[in-house]
Amino acid sequence: MPLYFRSIILTMADRMIRNHHPQYKKKEESNNSNDNYHMVFSTSCSPFQNWQSHVLFYSAMRIHQPGHVTRIASGCSPEEGEALQQEFASSIAPMSPNNKFHLHLSPEFRNLAPENHNMSKQFAVTKYFNKPFGLLHWMEQEMKYDEGGSTNMDTILILVDPDMILLRPITGDYIDDESMVWEDPSLNSKNERNKGVRGTKVEHGNPLGSRYGYGAIPFQKFDLLKIIPDKNSPVHGINRKDGAMYYPAGPPYIATARDMYDITKMWTSVSPKVHEQSQEMMAEMYSYSIAAAHLGLPHQLSKSFMVSVPNDLGRTEGWDMIDQIEPSKICHYDTESGQHKLPLVLHYCQRALLERWVITKYRLRKDLMSCEAPLLEEPPADLAMKYNYGITPPKKKGEPEGDKIEYRSQQIVQHHAFMLCQEIFTFNRAFTYYKEQNCFDGNGKVRANFNKTYSAFPDPAF
Repeated sequence: MPLYFRSIILTMADRMIRNHHPQYKKKEESNNSNDNYHMVFSTSCSPFQNWQSHVLFYSAMRIHQPGHVTRIASGCSPEEGEALQQEFASSIAPMSPNNKFHLHLSPEFRNLAPENHNMSKQFAVTKYFNKPFGLLHWMEQEMKYDEGGSTNMDTILILVDPDMILLRPITGDYIDDESMVWEDPSLNSKNERNKGVRGTKVEHGNPLGSRYGYGAIPFQKFDLLKIIPDKNSPVHGINRKDGAMYYPAGPPYIATARDMYDITKMWTSVSPKVHEQSQEMMAEMYSYSIAAAHLGLPHQLSKSFMVSVPNDLGRTEGWDMIDQIEPSKICHYDTESGQHKLPLVLHYCQRALLERWVITKYRLRKDLMSCEAPLLEEPPADLAMKYNYGITPPKKKGEPEGDKIEYRSQQIVQHHAFMLCQEIFTFNRAFTYYKEQNCFDGNGKVRANFNKTYSAFPDPAF
């Protein structure tokens, strides 16, 4: 196997966290010693996903995520792979003095469409193949599951997306966590949560996941016999109720390594077939659900794992947790205070907007993580108290701004404020850390732009 496809696990004994980050080192040494957890996420080699990866690693350091965290980067050229390794060594490895952060480079898996496929050109080379196939590559090449002799079968694997900020440590045991709301209503009783299989602790045969809003679609929309020809497969017996309760899963997925390996093998098998029938973005997640159902692995799902859509009123995501925070504190709420239980992750795949404060990953400048780029302008502490509307930003630089959007409830205002403030403050902390690790003048002194002046409102990157 070429060198640049191997997992990069770097020893950084001579690189330590800078003096003003001692709390991260101390906490990691005391709380991050549980090697039974391994978080993993899949990316390309693009600058767009490089800065997202940096933010995710930074948030893992900041909330003291236990165990290991690995980035799987697929499709790097040799030059890109070498540059990524160097950036990992200078920017990511120092976050984990105990060498718990890793980089794994895998081949490109975009072009996996079957012969005579009916996919559009875009989905015949879809980037969404990289997640299941990259994960399988890592599990077999690095963790050695294909050899049958892995000692890691009981490891708890946590699969997240790169555009996620960790709000609190993710584990595999939520029996005693009264803050979680589960899709199976029986699990909202502690006695039921403690029953092992069908409970809220990850064990072999009992994976967990975030509840996404696509219900039983994977079992209603597709010709499943073309995907799973075995008529005796459990996937063909999934009814609408069970399909909506146990299978509309998404990141964070949490499972034992044994179960995740089985799911991932089947996921890679069914993904191209699912994409033959549907070229929508969600096809990758539908493929996961079909694979899990075929293997008889229903997931215990919780809406409390994630917040993402600020206009949601808590029906499908964990916003009821955020609603416990006082409006005057929502913008500068310290996620490490422990005053309120929070969702596990903030997924910044949606736009947050209050007045002319806007944040969306697609609108941010491409050189955001650089020595020269300014940091983001930070909103006022009383943001959620000052505005109950958003101004639609211009589509292109120099164009007029759009309509005023008035929000129908104070809850929605608070959701937008929480998303805006958590993203902006986390990005600024993460990019400050990057600059302090990488931006030096000829005398070895830090020289970078730390001005908090950048607004994405008037100047979209796209």
